Amino acid sequence: MATDGLPKEHLECMEWAISHGAEVRGVTPARFPGRGLGMVATRTIEEDETIIIIPSSVMLTVDSIPSTFVKKFRTGTPTQAILAAYLTHGDRRSLKKWDAWRKVWPSRQVFEDSMPLLWPELSQSDSGAGGIILPPSASGISETSQANPLGEGDKEIYQNILSRQRTRLQRSWEDVVSVIPDMNWDSFSYNWCIVNTRSFYYVGPGKEDPEDWNDALGLVPFVDYLNHSDEWTCDVAFRPTDYTFKANRRIEKDEEIYISYGAHTNDFLLIEYGFFLDQNVCDAVYLDGIIFRELSPADEEELKQWEYYGNYEITSEGPCRRIGAVACMKYMDRQNWPHIMESNSDEGVDTQKTAEIISDWINAYLKECEMSIESLEANIAAGQDERRNTRVSMILNRWKQIKSLCEGALNAVAWEDTDTE
Repeated sequence: MATDGLPKEHLECMEWAISHGAEVRGVTPARFPGRGLGMVATRTIEEDETIIIIPSSVMLTVDSIPSTFVKKFRTGTPTQAILAAYLTHGDRRSLKKWDAWRKVWPSRQVFEDSMPLLWPELSQSDSGAGGIILPPSASGISETSQANPLGEGDKEIYQNILSRQRTRLQRSWEDVVSVIPDMNWDSFSYNWCIVNTRSFYYVGPGKEDPEDWNDALGLVPFVDYLNHSDEWTCDVAFRPTDYTFKANRRIEKDEEIYISYGAHTNDFLLIEYGFFLDQNVCDAVYLDGIIFRELSPADEEELKQWEYYGNYEITSEGPCRRIGAVACMKYMDRQNWPHIMESNSDEGVDTQKTAEIISDWINAYLKECEMSIESLEANIAAGQDERRNTRVSMILNRWKQIKSLCEGALNAVAWEDTDTE
């Protein structure tokens, strides 16, 4: 069983949670060789059966830490920053309550191995630093500035996940260090990553949802063992009094139990959580950097008016409608193009021309995939630092996924074109 050889502190964490009011029914932490920790069923669990209830009284939130600590910070300081600051610099006696839980948290080294945010090679804005070429949807940097350029005129693309994450961390640090000048960066950034990767939605009793989701965060003990899947087996329900976890189908004994972190692409999962799925029905990449190179200022302005500028998504099933609309703009009369937008009709659309244009864009991305894969493979062959090679291998695997996704999208476009002839 996956619990064989599990260090005792993980079972002690479960016992601690139960002693503080948690209800745990038929599940336990488990270790999976090569994958880390998770949660498994210790018996058959029936559909709709509640398996875990975590009371809010044991959660770590801005409502459960001393108000004197929270009041140190100016209005507008992100909740994520306050929680990270408390874990780093809070009163040891008040933090002791969560000691059994904190003992099983991943180390900073685990985050440094898996989260690009903490990779020294990517400490600068160039996401190709040190030979690690992040996918543009993760880095926020146009393809043309990374691998062998295919064009000129780089523009920031829509999906800048890493740069947004860096901005959040930097803002948190500035807000906190202005109040606690002797705050240690390594400790704070580690705890910021803890909050970032292990938080659940939380809004205190009587409070309204904040505009920024980073202000609706709380850490929920024990259930952070539950891993993410796009085929999750456990539904999650939040109330101000507790978190409830209920099976959404029959779960067999020794089967791993999953929840959903949300409908996220693998690039989002990589940057925000430090992992990605082998199979992800929500996976997608974006052609923004490629398409932007072919847009005139007038094109850009018109697309913005229609709210069609950027976010050009492809999946293995094919391109989104936004891409088709921009492709039509390439050959349609500028007076006729708005008609297809207004009426949502296909009048005047040349399916073959549209497919050819979209195929060219996908092929351009495929070339960049191939160049990135070649560069990363050469980087591994030449590298002697094992930790760094692990990071490069992780990104290499992601690029290979993207290549397969592009090939699937290309086939879908070709099939659709053939099907309409």
